[in-house]
Amino acid sequence: MSIEVLVPKYYSEYVDYVNTRKMIPNMIDGLLPVQKRILLTLHTIAKNKYEKTAKVTGECMANWHPHSPADGTCAWAVHNGFADGDGQWGSKFGIEESKPAASRYTKIKANNFIEEMAFKYINYVPWRADELDPEPVVIPTMIPFCLFTKYETNTIASGFKVSIPNFKFSDLVDRLFDLLDKKTPRIIYPNIIGCKILSTNDEINKILTKGKGTITVQGLFKKDPTTSSVEILGWAPRCSFEVIRNKINSYKSYKLFDNNEIGFRDLSTTQTKVRIEVNRTRNKEETYKRLCEAVENALTTQLKYEIFVVDVHGKVVRSSVDNMLLNTYKFYKLVLKRYFLESIKELDKRIEEYDIIIKIREYLSDLIKKFQNDSERIIDELVKITGIEKYKIKEVMNKYKINKVLSVKLDKNELELEKKQMGSNLQNIEKYAKGEYENVRKKA
Repeated sequence: MSIEVLVPKYYSEYVDYVNTRKMIPNMIDGLLPVQKRILLTLHTIAKNKYEKTAKVTGECMANWHPHSPADGTCAWAVHNGFADGDGQWGSKFGIEESKPAASRYTKIKANNFIEEMAFKYINYVPWRADELDPEPVVIPTMIPFCLFTKYETNTIASGFKVSIPNFKFSDLVDRLFDLLDKKTPRIIYPNIIGCKILSTNDEINKILTKGKGTITVQGLFKKDPTTSSVEILGWAPRCSFEVIRNKINSYKSYKLFDNNEIGFRDLSTTQTKVRIEVNRTRNKEETYKRLCEAVENALTTQLKYEIFVVDVHGKVVRSSVDNMLLNTYKFYKLVLKRYFLESIKELDKRIEEYDIIIKIREYLSDLIKKFQNDSERIIDELVKITGIEKYKIKEVMNKYKINKVLSVKLDKNELELEKKQMGSNLQNIEKYAKGEYENVRKKA
């Protein structure tokens, strides 16, 4: 093949790899591969106790993610409430964000809510080797992670700019239930920290139903005429205080900062609070009026959202919030079905074992006395007496040992009841799935 053919071919393959395997979230669990692998590592080695962040990232790279250290992904998990952090993890409020301490100084642990909401049935999804060891194809979450992050999701891939709004977990469950019940779904608003949403329901609904739209937001602020000051309590995502300051300064060419008519102080502790005050006494009221106008203008902006995800066929597609919710629910139901089917199969096996124990138990003591330690002879005699296949008796004897066979407490009725309940849940899978969602929503 000529270079003119090879380069476009291999570049196209590389672009496809980057988009579907690194930079665009999955439709079902709403995670990038590195995010999935970090949460999986936490589930595996930090489920019940804090571990050094460096150890977590090392384990992740060794088992599933043979790329650069995923320290930033650990910070993503902690900042969005998907993991519990110990140590200095930085902050995302105030004039300037602070970065986390080095991974050798911080610790991280799996989050209990995420464990129940997304990892309860992790062993009942397909696991396949991707780049290293086998890993779940997706995390069996109830709601796609990217939809209930604390901060919106923004990522740039080759040919795609992905912007996904974030919502409250309970609001997403409400919206999903309305869709499942064929009701007119309620409008749920993005959960944008430090901002109020000025857009109409129709504008919000475009994102929910089409996966693309623009909303208008305004950062929160509080006026204080008695001190001629304004406290800024938040601004839009994808923005910074430097941008806000420049907008205030350039508003109607007042140049309030350049002329030293106003100044600011960062009073942020656990949330953003930046106080802008009038410096001068001359024309103070007029300056304060201009300040209020400039702040209100600077904090008002439009946010464009466009949701792209990797679908079940490994293709990049635009998706709506509704479509993601329904696909995740559909997959969650399939996982539940597999869980019940495998659980019933396991219960059947245990019931059969109990039946075998009950049949051989009455003869076992006498056979032990007669043949002493000749286990093979004992098993042969049990086959003759009971008519049970030899390999089944062997399996039971190997699993329970002779002492346990003679003394184990058998409650076959309890197993039968458990199997009956499993079967009932399987027949009423919709009701059971909704119950799971309801239980988790109460803990969100």
